[in-house]
Amino acid sequence: MEEEFIKKLLKALEHKKVQKAIQKIVQKEDQVLPYYESQEKDYQIQQLTVKLQQIHQDFDKVTYELQQANDKAFSEAQKVAQLNHRINQIEGENNQLKLALYKEQQSHDEWRQRAEQAERSLIKSQQVITHLESRFVGAEAAFSEFLQLTAPTRLALQGIFKGYSIDEFLYCGIQHENIEPLWEYIKREILEDRVSDIACLVGIFNFFFEAHNKVYDQPLFERLSVLVGDSFDEQEHIRGTQSKVSGMISEVLFIGFRNKKTNKIIKKSIVRV
Repeated sequence: MEEEFIKKLLKALEHKKVQKAIQKIVQKEDQVLPYYESQEKDYQIQQLTVKLQQIHQDFDKVTYELQQANDKAFSEAQKVAQLNHRINQIEGENNQLKLALYKEQQSHDEWRQRAEQAERSLIKSQQVITHLESRFVGAEAAFSEFLQLTAPTRLALQGIFKGYSIDEFLYCGIQHENIEPLWEYIKREILEDRVSDIACLVGIFNFFFEAHNKVYDQPLFERLSVLVGDSFDEQEHIRGTQSKVSGMISEVLFIGFRNKKTNKIIKKSIVRV
């Protein structure tokens, strides 16, 4: 039966009308398929175009952000460079200030040492003034004796006592460097037997010797111990006028003194033997 159907079908295909009908059907299918394919292609192209536009937008955005980042990085780099430059300036200024501070500290130390020395001198001067004030009566008496000296004697003492006011008298007499010259002048007067001013001169020396020693916590000098009746000793005594070569001391004319710390005799006592 199938064979019969196939034979009829093949025979029908040989008929011209059938062949024309088949050709029409095929032509319609050929026209429909390209249309649908074209629609699909257009859709795909549209989708790709949208994606491409999105990619372009993303690219532009990333490019903009990158440019912003680069600008920011450049700005930050400029700031870093400016900060480094300022740091170098500050370090230079700091080094200059350190050098200036070092110099100022050295100068300050020098002035501080001078100030301390001046303060010590002031303290000593104040001690002298305090002592002299406490002994003002003695100072007045010593100055009175100075005024009683003869004109030649006062003239000879101008190297020690400069001026004739009590202030100048006290200031000069208390100076350490004037103690020994005053003693030497009195010694010469005694040994040359110029006795008219000796009592006043010895009184003046005794006042300043005691005042000078009281300036210090520990006195620098002390008077020698010498009494009438002691044996004459050339290590400690100087013979005055009208003295024997040796023997007992009959009169103490002027007491010498020694360095209290070293016990060295600075000035021998002048005695009559």
